[in-house]
Amino acid sequence: MFRVATGLDSQILGDFEIISQLKSSFNEAKSFGLINTFLDRLINAVIQASKKIKNETEISSGATSVAFASVQYIIKNVENIGNKNILLFGTGKIGRNTCENLVKHTKNEHIAD
Repeated sequence: MFRVATGLDSQILGDFEIISQLKSSFNEAKSFGLINTFLDRLINAVIQASKKIKNETEISSGATSVAFASVQYIIKNVENIGNKNILLFGTGKIGRNTCENLVKHTKNEHIAD
């Protein structure tokens, strides 16, 4: 769990989205009464470790999510990105994050999801 939540075992080293997903899942499970004392301590330790790693190392100095990394790839490899019509097929939050990153970093208003 520590390796996954801290982004050591993700497609993008130091991925921020994984810890966010873990927190959301933890809160939902807790609302249904599915978290015992052991899991509560484990998740809190994992969250603290993730914060420490991100604050005290350079692990997240590059792209910090699959969505951001894909946008960086597009920016580097597609000429005149601001003049392109872009149609993004995404599923859920990652697709939405990719779209937001495209709009933010390309200044392109011709993006649809």
